Amino acid sequence: KIYALNGTTGIKRWEFVTGGGVYSSPAIGTDGTIYFGSNDKKIYALDGKNGAKKWEFPTTAAIHSSPAIGVDGTVYFATTYPDNKVYALDGRKGTQKWRFGSGVVHSSPAIGPDGTVYFGTDDARPVVYALDGKKGTQRWGFPIPDGIITGYSSPSIGTDGTVYIGSQGGKVYALDGQTGTNRWEFKTPYRVESSPVIGVDDTVYVGATDWKIYALNGKTGTKKWEFKTLNWVNSSPAV
Repeated sequence: KIYALNGTTGIKRWEFVTGGGVYSSPAIGTDGTIYFGSNDKKIYALDGKNGAKKWEFPTTAAIHSSPAIGVDGTVYFATTYPDNKVYALDGRKGTQKWRFGSGVVHSSPAIGPDGTVYFGTDDARPVVYALDGKKGTQRWGFPIPDGIITGYSSPSIGTDGTVYIGSQGGKVYALDGQTGTNRWEFKTPYRVESSPVIGVDDTVYVGATDWKIYALNGKTGTKKWEFKTLNWVNSSPAV
């Protein structure tokens, strides 16, 4: 189910039932439309005011990633095995604009200021991809050097266009958004399933399953500080 609650009182405004579990976090369009994916292999668009379904788009696999919305209202999302694709849909009509065969994707796409779509794959040969947001053509691909999947870590984009993403090999990568060149990498002892968050001074904050949260210099990847928690850090920081 998807629930809408009153933000002040916590009272339920409406709920919407899907045919499967929902791992996907909702994304909200400029007109208040709610977009999300489900394990019933569909992505939905709901009226934010009353929960009425505007449209649904069927795929052939579960959808764990959260949708990303472009400035023109295009909705981008990814599917898991066996479909293994990234889709671009018209946000108003739910019709397909393009799709790109990639590999299993659990993380959510990120959209650059020029409309480039970035995401990482979870298959045997994991790659971080950059796609043209209008056409779905590949601009570049960065194979993860140690062959360890990106998992649930989603890309984040810095003010200079640098793309930051974690991997289950325990690394955080900083990639040139235009070329895919590896600018730096930071090694932690265990998996990085947290999505990096970027501060106003370009500090990169990210958690790892070594029970720590790290603050890294966004330009160089050097560690500013670390904070020890009492368990794995799988969630993404907020700044």
